[in-house]
Amino acid sequence: MRAPFWLRRERRSARPLRDVSAASSGNLVVWLALITALGGVLGGAHGSWAAALGAGVVLGSALISWGLVLVPALGRRPDPAPALLVGYVVKVALGVVLLMMLPAPAQDGRGWLVAGAVGGVVVMLVTEVWAVSRLRILYFGGDGPSDEGSAPEDRPTPPDAETTGS
Repeated sequence: MRAPFWLRRERRSARPLRDVSAASSGNLVVWLALITALGGVLGGAHGSWAAALGAGVVLGSALISWGLVLVPALGRRPDPAPALLVGYVVKVALGVVLLMMLPAPAQDGRGWLVAGAVGGVVVMLVTEVWAVSRLRILYFGGDGPSDEGSAPEDRPTPPDAETTGS
């Protein structure tokens, strides 16, 4: 069985941030559809609406944070760590603020709101960890393999056993 189109990426990608965002967003859309249907079947209209709201808040905050990460000024950097850090902080802050500011659903829908939001966060984190581990994003050095074994000129070589006396 083939993976869905949003999860089909090469392991050595030229655009790893876009690949991670596509994987995360695609799985969140699937989660939104599943939890909305499950909320409708088990909780009626209130359950369906509340579950969609919870999952939708997580999806919306994820899409906005990925939009920030993929801004051309941040997306072209060889080191993705600063862009991912900014995106993660925005994602968490926006999701928390939206969940606190939205009006609470009816009593029978509150559990579905929490289920949609918590399930969305779990789906997002698992997908991002899977995608990052699969895509082999280089975090240390982007200049190629260092076959010489020497340190760059601006960094001193570490002391060895002969110079430290141990």
